[in-house]
Amino acid sequence: MDARGDVAVILREGSVTREELAVPVHDGTGASLAASPGTRHAHYRPACRVELAAPGRAAARASALAAGGTRVGLVATEAAPDPVVEIARFRDTEELAAGLYAWLRAAEEAVDVLVVEEVAPHGLGRAVMDRLRRAAGA
Repeated sequence: MDARGDVAVILREGSVTREELAVPVHDGTGASLAASPGTRHAHYRPACRVELAAPGRAAARASALAAGGTRVGLVATEAAPDPVVEIARFRDTEELAAGLYAWLRAAEEAVDVLVVEEVAPHGLGRAVMDRLRRAAGA
């Protein structure tokens, strides 16, 4: 956040959510990305390809990719089906946020494609989805 002006500006979403801030904030549209480290897409992108899947659809997407002979990993709320590599299983947005970087790095070593289940983009989920979109190159 940049609070140097009359209105605070969110340069990138983080663990302190806009809902938790006690001041009016601007979403950072038009703000200089240079003002916040880690805002470049490549900063979050692992060596493997990352695909995002809707809740409840990640395992099916991972299975479809694996059926084509691709080494596929899964980060989701459900178990990874064979032969998909289970990189991690998370219970909620907070657990995904806490493990995200470690899991992206673990996937780099193990798979060609990592399928990650999306979370609702509000509160902490907004920051998590920002990082996941950057990891996916979207």
